Amino acid sequence: MEIVVVIERILQRELELYQKVYMLEEQKGEAIIRRNGILLEKLSFEQEKVLSEILEVEADREKCIAQYQKEMLNNSSKEITLQEILHYAEGDAAKRIRQLGNSLKELLYKIQALAQTNEKLARDRIEMFALLLKEIKSRLSLRTGYNKDAVEHCSLDNPLVINRTA
Repeated sequence: MEIVVVIERILQRELELYQKVYMLEEQKGEAIIRRNGILLEKLSFEQEKVLSEILEVEADREKCIAQYQKEMLNNSSKEITLQEILHYAEGDAAKRIRQLGNSLKELLYKIQALAQTNEKLARDRIEMFALLLKEIKSRLSLRTGYNKDAVEHCSLDNPLVINRTA
């Protein structure tokens, strides 16, 4: 099988996996907004599995490019880029690889932007809860003293009932 066809298949697989990453990143944003930590953790775990698959596919791509370099470029020590492979490829395969490469690049930028947005959402939520906790703690104070039997007695001033499920 021609190496260019193998590279095309690898890029197609990478594109599919990165589309899964994008979908999971969108769902993570929704989980952050809904304050659903359990779902967020589940989605993050799934995303880690997909990223592991991507690492394997990228390793295959590097092997394939090294093989291409060995066979077509007489084992040149210079690292070869996808653009250079396209220069040597002919016809429809080159067009498809170029299109896959462009689609992959575009998707990676979208994933990066979405991940940055989700990170900001998560940080904002954490800051909001930190402020709420600080406010609650500032309203509580411990008052100690001794009762008539000389036993230390503590009580909370301004006690609050806190909903533990919120």
